[in-house]
Amino acid sequence: MVRSAEANGVAVLEAPPGSAESHEYHATVNPTVLFLDVEGEVLARYEGEAAETIAGIRQGLDELGPR
Repeated sequence: MVRSAEANGVAVLEAPPGSAESHEYHATVNPTVLFLDVEGEVLARYEGEAAETIAGIRQGLDELGPR
């Protein structure tokens, strides 16, 4: 779902565990999906693969709208 958003103009960065980005954003659960503002501040954080998490990510992507 997140990867397909990239095809619609959403910037996506996949940071492997142990990377500088995963440390910077304290991503200790895989997967972790963050929605960031233009300054890199976390607007929303989703961890894991629970149904509620997937629904939150889907809603966040829907709110971005088409690019």
